[in-house]
Amino acid sequence: GDIWSTHSLAVAPLLQKAGILMITPGSTSPDVTRVGDHIFRTVYTDDFQGQLLAEFAFQSVGARSAAVLTNINETYSQLLGNFFVKAFIASGGQVVFQGGYKGAAVDFREMLTRLKPLKPEVVFIPGYSRDSGLIVKQATAMGIKTTFLGGDAWETAISEFAGEALEGSYFSTPWHPSVPYPRSQEFIDHFRATFGDAPISPFAPLAYDAVGVLAAAVQRCNSLERDQIRRALEATNGYPGATGNLTFDINGDPLKKGASILKFEKGRWIFFKAFEPR
Repeated sequence: GDIWSTHSLAVAPLLQKAGILMITPGSTSPDVTRVGDHIFRTVYTDDFQGQLLAEFAFQSVGARSAAVLTNINETYSQLLGNFFVKAFIASGGQVVFQGGYKGAAVDFREMLTRLKPLKPEVVFIPGYSRDSGLIVKQATAMGIKTTFLGGDAWETAISEFAGEALEGSYFSTPWHPSVPYPRSQEFIDHFRATFGDAPISPFAPLAYDAVGVLAAAVQRCNSLERDQIRRALEATNGYPGATGNLTFDINGDPLKKGASILKFEKGRWIFFKAFEPR
């Protein structure tokens, strides 16, 4: 399956119609698996992620005002931004500014000039590493003092674009080497044996789990017939994955998938806190 929600939403209807199974390791839009019973995912959904980040901003960061800047070209960014806004307001916070930008943009001064006098205590940017990093860097250069917050698409690669401007920023991720899952360390050992010291994207263990849960379904049903594999996947209960135990709900979404928050401190990303869904 594809990683970006925009791509998965385009591909999923075609695969569903053709009767071909799809397991996306990274598409977090809730709509992806609603396409049909052949579509699954190993990552959490944006309604959970948006609420987590909003509550984190309100409770842990202590922010009472927020701005939200979304990539208008990406479904992922718009949905995650909307979930954050709804949850932040429900927590008691105020969203003082909402801005949109094109994914290929490199100059955000017009939007940031309007944002600056509002002095939001947190700026949530549910974009990808390049566009979010450039916004953080430009905002900091313009003297905007705030806490920047991002979703899982930031990845640690955002530091390549934002550099030291990220100091004190946070983002959520579906996996970190510090998570206490036995299969996680097994995955890390395999990865290191194959790729050495290369950075590990969280999408790697999610893809590892997608392949693993598929293989387990094939073994359980002892068949290569699509429909039998689909039924075995639907019945997955407690598969021990690198990103946690996998049990699919009726939509093909994993139940109770947690998230970790990372903080950029003294030039590097550090593990800050792990959260489990209520």
